[in-house]
Amino acid sequence: MGKKATAVFMIFCIAAFLLCSCSDSLQEDLSEASQEEERKETVTLRFAWWGNEERAEKTNQAVVLFMEKNPDIIVKTVSFPFDEYVENLDISAKTGYIPDVWQGYVGTDGNYMDAGLVEPLDELVSQGALRVTDIPENLLRSGKIGEKLYGIPFGCNVKCMAIDSKIYESVGLQIPEKYYESWDALGEDLALLAEKEQRPMAGDIFHRGFLFEYFCRQRGETVYGQTGQPAIGFSEETYVDYYEKKLQWDAAGWCRSYEDIFREKNTGKASDDEKYAVYTLYSNQYRQLCEKTGQELELILLPGPDTDKGTDIRPGSHLCISSVSEHKEEAARLIDFLINDEEANRIMGIERGIPVSNKVRDALMPELDEESKAMAMIVELAEECSSPGSPVRDMDTSSIDDDVTGGMLEDLEQKIMFRQLTPEEAYRILYEKYGQN
Repeated sequence: MGKKATAVFMIFCIAAFLLCSCSDSLQEDLSEASQEEERKETVTLRFAWWGNEERAEKTNQAVVLFMEKNPDIIVKTVSFPFDEYVENLDISAKTGYIPDVWQGYVGTDGNYMDAGLVEPLDELVSQGALRVTDIPENLLRSGKIGEKLYGIPFGCNVKCMAIDSKIYESVGLQIPEKYYESWDALGEDLALLAEKEQRPMAGDIFHRGFLFEYFCRQRGETVYGQTGQPAIGFSEETYVDYYEKKLQWDAAGWCRSYEDIFREKNTGKASDDEKYAVYTLYSNQYRQLCEKTGQELELILLPGPDTDKGTDIRPGSHLCISSVSEHKEEAARLIDFLINDEEANRIMGIERGIPVSNKVRDALMPELDEESKAMAMIVELAEECSSPGSPVRDMDTSSIDDDVTGGMLEDLEQKIMFRQLTPEEAYRILYEKYGQN
């Protein structure tokens, strides 16, 4: 962008020089001056996101295409790895100076919402600056708080399982077409595999941050209550069932041991380079997992019963607009382009997740490679077997659960897994402080 600004300045100087010294070329000078005035009318947007260098390169290419098609808008971009991004955006929020468009998660960016920095998008949608008609309603709902829309989904994915077909075939097992009908059915297959291989055959299946929400949704419950205060939304039966299975599978050696995971988390030293027959993951992590392990993996949804209640299509992230931006309509045009333009999505690929626009997804599907098609197909299957996403939590839940700093759910899980508390005892402690009365 610096080169462009320099070029503009040079043109201005040349025009001034000609006006002073070449009266016979006044018409040309006036033309240059007119062009300079047009340049002064361009709008400059700031756009921020997190991700690696590959994501940055592809996103910047899409932004360049946007500027070519919208010459009245200049977009200045910045990206960081996730942790640095959050830190920098938090600093921006505290000073009230936040990018016009940024990548975030509606419902978890509470400090931005509390500061009044997130612009409701409903009016921009009604004006036609933001087209959302091709985004499935269940997915669009993820960007709403109450009845107001605060973020547009940027890529979509689903929680699922990846299974090594060769390992299954080696012991005569078949991968279910859509999903296991129960956790017990999956456990039976893992027991057979573990007996043959003499090692755990599944990764961190019962990772609380990944699986517990699904477990709650299967039973029509939520992790967090919607009381306006920190509260849990799940029953003792659900909590106990979850940890009884986690304890059983851990003791049987069907999945990676909690002790190993705990040690790795607390030392910061990654030690797990084992290849498993079964993994749980978000669908947009599929390509990375295949590349890391070199395995041929098939995607299916998480086990039943009630997989349709547990499964939800979720955004890779949201694109939001700053309430203090002076160019909200232009910011909406940028988001609209990134969501609805086929060529832009062709450039960005599906690393953030499958395009949220059904129209764009259908257009790009024939061009996808096999891994990308597998990711798109599991999302399409999930659309057939899913229910609306969990309500956006409207309270500070860090005291209940935080995988980084530790919360009560984290503390109680450690005590359960190291046999210091039973699941029933842990739930009573949890309910006494965070139960909904």
